[in-house]
Amino acid sequence: MNFLKKSTIGLVIAGAIVFLFSPYRSTKGNVEKIVSSIHIKTNACEAFEYLGNSSHASDWSSFVSHIDPLEGVDGETGSKRRCFTDDGAEAWRWDEEIIEKINCKKRKLSIYKLVNFPLVANGLMTEQIYEITSREECKLSLTLFFEEKTNLFNYIKMKMAAYYIESIFDKNLNNIKSILENKSHAEIKL
Repeated sequence: MNFLKKSTIGLVIAGAIVFLFSPYRSTKGNVEKIVSSIHIKTNACEAFEYLGNSSHASDWSSFVSHIDPLEGVDGETGSKRRCFTDDGAEAWRWDEEIIEKINCKKRKLSIYKLVNFPLVANGLMTEQIYEITSREECKLSLTLFFEEKTNLFNYIKMKMAAYYIESIFDKNLNNIKSILENKSHAEIKL
């Protein structure tokens, strides 16, 4: 077998493994999502309020440099905001709208108007899910998924990008945990 044929077979096998073990996979209800979670020693309502304030994003996000509220009351259903990875003209940016809010339990956001991304997909949704695990602890989960079934090209892009997205979610969750567990309630501006 020649080198080119071996290399091609190797790439196909490697691609199949990456695809099969992607963090973008079926969850409860058979919906495919990227899901990252962490347990935090704080109550769910405090975590919910903290993440509902867009000005905190620069403190905990390893990806977002800042978020500018655009309309509505920040963190509330119907509010819109613009997210930036940097201040430069080439910065990645996108808009989000909070489409569902269940106090201390869940925030669901629609992601749209992606600018400067190398790959773009429409119909993206993200969630912040807060589960009470004890009186002073909660499980916080961040998710990313398509609102509806998507085309094959978007599906493949998500399967591949999921590794990067999951790593960002994991870093962000660890930052949120550190902030909420290491500061007194009075220090955290809600």
